Amino acid sequence: MPLRVRGRRNPCRKNAPLGGISSIGPLTTVRIPAIIFTMSMDEHIPVSTAKSQLLNILRRVEEQHSKVVITKNGTPRAVLLSYREFEGLRETIDLLADPAMLQGIRKGLDDVTAGRVVSAGEAFED
Repeated sequence: MPLRVRGRRNPCRKNAPLGGISSIGPLTTVRIPAIIFTMSMDEHIPVSTAKSQLLNILRRVEEQHSKVVITKNGTPRAVLLSYREFEGLRETIDLLADPAMLQGIRKGLDDVTAGRVVSAGEAFED
């Protein structure tokens, strides 16, 4: 059963803890899979700083794999992350959206829990 979440304004401001969400729309249906991952936000910067320092910020995001939350009037409005990380997130979403793939992941986790595993050496021996 999907979890329904009503969008809200986040009290997250410039000096608030990182990783907040400003809103997720008026009404969003979120399917909670068996696997949950988190993505930490490294830095909040105002849009004026983002405009004046874009090349430096882009370089840091690419080299350090950091994420930057861009704020307007202290409210998070966008996230800048590397293209490689973006593609990874898209791939993860696609995998979790595929019911057959999700079923295979759950079955694999059940096998691990039940102890139905082999060592890497056994799995790849000729």
